Amino acid sequence: MEKLAKAPMIRRSLTKVTNTQSTTSLTDMNDDCLTSVFDYLDTANLVNLTKTNKRLNNIVTHRVIPRKIVQLDMQRSPIRAMMKLFGGTITRISIYAHNRPSNQPCISSFAEIFHLLTVYGTPGKLQQLTINGLFDKDYEISSNEFENFRPYLENIHTLSIGVKYFENVYIKRFMKNIPKQNLRHLSLDNIPLSSKWLSVQSLPRLRNICMYVKVNGQNLHSIGDKLTRYIAEKPQLSTFDVVRVNVPTHTFMSQMGIEYELMRQHIQIELSRHVPNITQSGTAKTNSMVDQPTSVTGQSVTLANRSYGKAKWEHLDNFTNLKNFSLKTHAKDFRDAGEVFRILAERNTIGYLESISGFIPRTENTSYPVQFDHLRRMTHVKSLQLVDFGRLHSDNFVGKLFENLTRL
Repeated sequence: MEKLAKAPMIRRSLTKVTNTQSTTSLTDMNDDCLTSVFDYLDTANLVNLTKTNKRLNNIVTHRVIPRKIVQLDMQRSPIRAMMKLFGGTITRISIYAHNRPSNQPCISSFAEIFHLLTVYGTPGKLQQLTINGLFDKDYEISSNEFENFRPYLENIHTLSIGVKYFENVYIKRFMKNIPKQNLRHLSLDNIPLSSKWLSVQSLPRLRNICMYVKVNGQNLHSIGDKLTRYIAEKPQLSTFDVVRVNVPTHTFMSQMGIEYELMRQHIQIELSRHVPNITQSGTAKTNSMVDQPTSVTGQSVTLANRSYGKAKWEHLDNFTNLKNFSLKTHAKDFRDAGEVFRILAERNTIGYLESISGFIPRTENTSYPVQFDHLRRMTHVKSLQLVDFGRLHSDNFVGKLFENLTRL
């Protein structure tokens, strides 16, 4: 009887707790928690959030926006309203205008965005600038206008910039005028190179550079020459990469594709000569050496006047601090894996190792067979990616790699 009498009191107590929890609101959270939640909202929703009350407005403006990339769509975004709200605390801006015909002007011009930055922004506050999906004419800004913008761009340390189709008029002027003294990270997509700005003198603090090269219609020899001259100045780079994009599948086996790979491997050799302390270089931020078939349409492929073979990999021994390495072979009879892994094992600096192969060779009948004791000496490998697109009768080469890299 006593147990039954106490039961209603328990039910009333549970009901009371439930009612208390239901009164908790979003604003009961502290500023740190709200900042973490608001980090997941896009810029448009953050604009709406600033209209709710003063406290949330301050959190968004002074806590969230300074560490968020503010997306400015030149086709749809209410750019003036966004710059008026956040211009004073913006540190990262992404400007884009995707899916727009080349003959259709943007609703907001590039010069207008920069002008709004001078009206509502804080000089020296901007640190990262990303520009994508624009045409050459979209970059039309006069030198006089740039002088007004310069104080607001002086401290940019990360610049990612691309152009869809260019006539090499406005984009060249833009790259010439934009402040580059404090740049540390530079990503270029289809941007014409110029020795007037691609130099250690113009980019004294640059540490990371990535270039996306559209092979068709570009002068690969000119690109290779300018990059070679820049590397010969011995820049203090940590990462360097040249990536080929937007190339039809059949082009990979064409002479154009081969020339691109040769240019890219020539750059690797120049890096090993002049920037041996580099830690990452190549596709996917690794030192990627792509081995092509030894014959294409009857033409022998050579690298820097050296035929394929052991000499091709000598430059790897010059890298003293290489952390990431990727070996990608497309050749049906790739014979040099043993030499590659021997060099890497002697240096023993690799922390990330990737091996991707379309045709894994048999371990016998190779010029430089893999000595698996070399793999066991690579004691610093902490991350491994092995992909074998070859057939099952390839002696399970990738499996043997995995078995011998035992200290992951």
